[in-house]
Amino acid sequence: MFKSNQEMITDIKKELTGSPDLVNQRFEADGKVCELWYISSICDVEKIHNDLYVPFYEEIENGEYMNYLL
Repeated sequence: MFKSNQEMITDIKKELTGSPDLVNQRFEADGKVCELWYISSICDVEKIHNDLYVPFYEEIENGEYMNYLL
């Protein structure tokens, strides 16, 4: 049986709760929401900020964020 996306997210949150390097960032603009979870000790936080967070706010205005990610 396949789990829904929400069930998978819930499972991941349960497993990683209490992890000192688990980071959750939520971006919201123009009614669009993006929720990002990552483990800071194995990720380049500056790259996440520059390549995901900043473009979200720049590209959301013209609806091109999904194209940017692809």
